[in-house]
Amino acid sequence: MQLSPNIMFQAGQMVSVGTSRYTVVSKLGEGTYGAVFKVVDMEDRREKAMKTIKGVNEGCEEVRNLMALDGVEGVQKLHNSFMFNNHLVLVLEFYLCDLGKIAERQRCSQRLVSKIGFNMLHILWQMHHIGILHRDIKPENVMISYDGAKAELRLIDFGVSVVYKTPEGKLQKVPKKDYGFKWAPYTSSNMSHQIPATVFDDVEMMLYCLMAIRKCYPFNVESLDDRNDLKKKFHEHPQDYLGKKNRFLVPFAQLLFAQQGRRAIDYPALIDCMKKTSKFNEKMPFIVHFGRRGRISIE
Repeated sequence: MQLSPNIMFQAGQMVSVGTSRYTVVSKLGEGTYGAVFKVVDMEDRREKAMKTIKGVNEGCEEVRNLMALDGVEGVQKLHNSFMFNNHLVLVLEFYLCDLGKIAERQRCSQRLVSKIGFNMLHILWQMHHIGILHRDIKPENVMISYDGAKAELRLIDFGVSVVYKTPEGKLQKVPKKDYGFKWAPYTSSNMSHQIPATVFDDVEMMLYCLMAIRKCYPFNVESLDDRNDLKKKFHEHPQDYLGKKNRFLVPFAQLLFAQQGRRAIDYPALIDCMKKTSKFNEKMPFIVHFGRRGRISIE
């Protein structure tokens, strides 16, 4: 099977690798280094996501980190990986929708946002315990997994993830200039200044993610200096940037930045603080509603 390097896969194409066969359904998206396709695994007839990445091999950090996180329920599952046409191909669990798309069409209530934050903190706690930083947390990288009965959060896209400590607990050097973090509006304050990421940066970006789906995001300004100044002031006085409707997030922001100042993260305290921001049933999965014209909402 020969395809142009710029085309990769096409709808209706059968991709065969060893005993595995996948039918390409459609292209889901495309970026600088590759694309993501929706496929059907012919072995179990289940829909999956097929991600192509140009110029890397099967031993890349994304594959290693996904394999290390295989036991974490809130992380996207890697089913297979192989090389095809000078691209690394990852076969991943397929999900319903991301938080960014949901927030475009749905008003995310205080209760829903608190529940999302509560669940995300549990995912980050497990991931950080294993020794991996995500470094790219935003609404588009938080997906909804739905099996027809229950819906749960899944963190995806570990393309810029790194190991910050070994299984033995030895700290590893985290690169600070390997990607253009300083240009992204959702990047943490320290990463915007090209300071190596820590566990606090993942949690800070999770907070920004919650603010974004509440339509409260003061950092979307063109000037990099202005954006960094806003983030600095937000660290100092989060209550000045979280208006009346979003004041429920102030105690969490204050606790997070206080812990960061002490350089000692306390996940149970952060989780308990998030739990107190609203009344929700932490044991209940999310509920998915399907509306007209493909609209999806959750509660």
